[in-house]
This record gives sequence, C-alpha cells and structure tokens, in this order.
Amino acid sequence: MEGGIALRETGYIDFGSWRIDSDLILVAVNLFDGDVDGTFLLGEGAYEDSIEVLFEGRAFERGGGDRFTDHFAPFETHIYRLKTHSG
Repeated sequence: MEGGIALRETGYIDFGSWRIDSDLILVAVNLFDGDVDGTFLLGEGAYEDSIEVLFEGRAFERGGGDRFTDHFAPFETHIYRLKTHSG
C-alpha cells in the first residue's frame, strides 16, 4: 500500500499519494486509451465520507466503506483530497 491507499482490479491506472497537513492527496491517471473504472482501497485512517475531486468541481460520498470507485476516460487524471477526522 502506498500512503495508505491501494488500487484494485485494474492494471491501467497508476497513482501516487502524499500527506499535506492531515489530508491525503491522491493523484491517479488512466494509462489506457479506453474508459476504465478504478477502485481504491483505503488503508488505516479515519477519513471523512466526502471525497473531493480537485479542479473538477465535484465530490462524492464513499458511504463509510473502505473503498471508493471512480470512472476514468482515456488518459484522464483525477486528483482527490481525502480529509481525515479531526479530534
């Protein structure tokens, strides 16, 4: 697991993650010339349910589970911000 995140069930998406303050920033890119869905498994961490997709004006709820899935167009990049619970 890299930075508390693992990718599941696809060889087409590459990713990296970094901590900025208490938030986890995840950058993922589709390396395939077709549409794919990427499912990310969250490691240990008290993450809030809302995941912000930076620079896209959208966010989604992961529903309290240990994973979230997003769709990628060919060669598309997403940058996610996962906030941790404070206190």
